[in-house]
Amino acid sequence: MTNEHILFMCLNLFIMEKRGFTYLLSLLFAISLVDCSDDDDNGNDNGMPDPDMGRFEMSVSGDASHEIEGLAFFVTAVNPDTGQEITSLTLVKEGEPASVTMLTIGGSRPSSGTYTIEDYLLFDVDEDFQYPNDVFLGMGYHSYNASVLYFYSKAGQLTINHSSSVNVSGSFSFSADGFQSDPPMVDGDLEISGVFNAIVTDTPPAHP
Repeated sequence: MTNEHILFMCLNLFIMEKRGFTYLLSLLFAISLVDCSDDDDNGNDNGMPDPDMGRFEMSVSGDASHEIEGLAFFVTAVNPDTGQEITSLTLVKEGEPASVTMLTIGGSRPSSGTYTIEDYLLFDVDEDFQYPNDVFLGMGYHSYNASVLYFYSKAGQLTINHSSSVNVSGSFSFSADGFQSDPPMVDGDLEISGVFNAIVTDTPPAHP
């Protein structure tokens, strides 16, 4: 199985989890998603300095509260099933408990600027889904103790301050629908924000 198939199996499992959270963990634990033109590097608009190369810092607040940091990648690949090129900001926590966050847009690596993060659950997502080319859709999970928190973006912004063939840095902030895995199923409202300095790659990284 190619790295591209693994990446898109990951995305498709997030799609499947809109209808029930049964198959996601096994694949995400297995893969843990660990031409040059430069844009101006203006620093983060929220006043926070960029993390070190290949790193991110993220806060989750609202009906759940977590501080997460780890490895950051900007992964561009072609979906072998649909032929669409997509790019995902992929944030992977090192070690346990596991955490993966993906903010995905159609097309190749975006240039610097501010992009809207849209409501993921409003899209009619299936195996042939084409990601929009002008907005990001966010999804992810964070495990802790014996529970897993899944989340899907509702609305927000992602700002890219620097974009090159080596790294992409910036910040994001969005609201999200959260779903707790342990019974009884608990829905919640989340606020997620962070900064990143992601390594650019066309290969989903191996588990750190």
